Amino acid sequence: MPAEDYPMTNHLGLNFFVLTAILFALAMAQPGKAAAGLSGENLIVVVNADSLASRTVANHYVKLRDIPAGNIIFLSDIPDGLTIDLDGFREKILKPILATIEKRGLATQARCVAYSADFPTSVDIASYQANPPPGMSSKLVGRLGSVTGLTYLYQFVLADSEKLVALGTNNYARTNFARTFINPFSNDDAPKFDAAKAQLDNDEPLAAAEGFQELHTKYPSVAPLAILSARGYAKAKRPTDATKMIKLAIRSGWWSAEYLRDDEELSPLLDDSGLKTVLAAMPSRPVHVQGPLGFSAIKGWTRCGYPVRLNQGSIGYMMACSLAVIHERGNNLRQSVAVLHRAVQSDRTFPDGIFQFAGNSDVRAKTRFLGVGDALLYLESINRETNVFRKIFPSTSGNFAGLFLGTANVDFPGVRWRLQPGAIAETLTSTAGDFSHPHQTKLTEYLKAGAAISSGTVTEPYSLQPKFPLAMMHGYYASGCTAIESYYLSLLGPYQLLIAGDPACQPFAKPPADDVTIDLKSGDNPLIHFTRTPSEGATPTASWEIFLEGRLTKVLPGSRAINMNLKDELSGVIEIRASLVGFDPSEPRLTKTKWIEMGGGLAAPVASIAEPVNFNATDPTSFGDDGSDRAAISVKLDCPGADRIRLTHQSEILATMEGESGTVNVELSELGGGPIRLRPIALFGEKGVGGRPLEL
Repeated sequence: MPAEDYPMTNHLGLNFFVLTAILFALAMAQPGKAAAGLSGENLIVVVNADSLASRTVANHYVKLRDIPAGNIIFLSDIPDGLTIDLDGFREKILKPILATIEKRGLATQARCVAYSADFPTSVDIASYQANPPPGMSSKLVGRLGSVTGLTYLYQFVLADSEKLVALGTNNYARTNFARTFINPFSNDDAPKFDAAKAQLDNDEPLAAAEGFQELHTKYPSVAPLAILSARGYAKAKRPTDATKMIKLAIRSGWWSAEYLRDDEELSPLLDDSGLKTVLAAMPSRPVHVQGPLGFSAIKGWTRCGYPVRLNQGSIGYMMACSLAVIHERGNNLRQSVAVLHRAVQSDRTFPDGIFQFAGNSDVRAKTRFLGVGDALLYLESINRETNVFRKIFPSTSGNFAGLFLGTANVDFPGVRWRLQPGAIAETLTSTAGDFSHPHQTKLTEYLKAGAAISSGTVTEPYSLQPKFPLAMMHGYYASGCTAIESYYLSLLGPYQLLIAGDPACQPFAKPPADDVTIDLKSGDNPLIHFTRTPSEGATPTASWEIFLEGRLTKVLPGSRAINMNLKDELSGVIEIRASLVGFDPSEPRLTKTKWIEMGGGLAAPVASIAEPVNFNATDPTSFGDDGSDRAAISVKLDCPGADRIRLTHQSEILATMEGESGTVNVELSELGGGPIRLRPIALFGEKGVGGRPLEL
């Protein structure tokens, strides 16, 4: 359905106020700004509208991840086959996705594009191969990029930039800790940073502190600027100013309490009562590598790994993942849906198991082995069991929480070990993401074997480490990041890597509360009341995000309870979501959705299956059913006073009926298998009023 036809209107007038006091430790998430992390509201599911398999995978995933209807985009006329040309990808896939996100008002919350089945897996980038960037040969560039890699690097695709195929294009990726304090700027402020750094090194600490503070005022999300300013003020014997800058650094996303404790200039300042509170809430992380930061698509990323506004000389990205690769050399429909169900069920289960890393003499393992030490140290610091094996793949039995291989082929039926639900398992090899031939084990075999997500290059990568994730991917994952964030946090040159599985899987995330309740308090001034239930050992709550009809409406500090004051009378049944964001670098999230019928002056439409019921409902556990055998149904629609009533499924309008009562026919066989949600939308003039969904 075209983006402009999305059935719900955007005229809800709302006013918010906070009920309880806000502790400093919980106010660090920049109130009023969209947080990072990943939940259903941040996923954009893209469906091949002409494929029942694509619709079926999407139906299951939307239900599993509780994804709002407006976050689902249907595209038609997608070319068949594994490869699409660059212009076709840009015009038929990438631009329509980005335009729809913008038109539906989702730009502030969209962070990951999740392609359902039956999309091309690779993109022909022959023009870049013919004109390689400096330092790369045509051979190393290759003929193909992946659909997920080019979506992530959308800015370079739109600009037709040769940097698309460079090996260090991903500023969001983490590297060594020293990178934190390099000059982040490529604009006119670069000389100002260099001048302040020289002053700090040449015993002019006050001038340096003031210079870095001025830069941090302009770029408040670049936390290292505030740390450098604090060091200058501390050296200049101005502890009050130094303490202020440390607090601002933490507010900006500074993640390492260890660095502050180890720094001889800053550690004496940590007795401040406010800092003690917030440092106690910060996780313990080693500082040999940069720690994780939750992803944001509304900001761009600088060379030091911290974000700034997109108009301040940074690079913006959009995470991307294929939910399934259904192919004769990939998975079938049943296997693909089972992977997603298994992955979602692993969330927050903290599975036991060993993180296994290849350390053999195969060039595929040797290429990445230099980074394994970083991962081992990081994982052991957070009490995760690790092992380096010297054979091609592990020969011992046991449960594996993660698998980092360097081999062309794996005989999964012959292994003695088991992948734990939620595990990331993948390998550095030539064609794990190339389904055009049967050679080498495909990434889909890792999914079939139990992994939640896997990856492989779509063409020969020539054993270049930047084209594959660093071993630290498993460290970031085990510290609570989502699967897709863990990938892009460790992938320097993503243009050829196809990533497939559940992008939002998060078995090691610690939620910020046990539960969220949403209640309507009726009266002369109706309120929607939100409360959270604290739990022992939970991540402190940094902020609330409130979504109405799937759109981010307000971000507020993480108080115990908030009220939403309805400034205007609202009618119909409204979908309300409250998402808690945790005070942690990985920004874990917990979302609760509730449908609430408002007491406005307009009736809510009602949908019901007309008698006699004559349809074949798909069993949600029947993962291999594409819905093609479902019969048509007749749906009765009622709404007193309505001019017309629409019936929708996800973001598609299935039928429109004139008047306030009647029936419409729905061809269920065209909607795919799995869970179906039909929702009536009544129109009073141009004003839309939603009804309660009808679940099939």
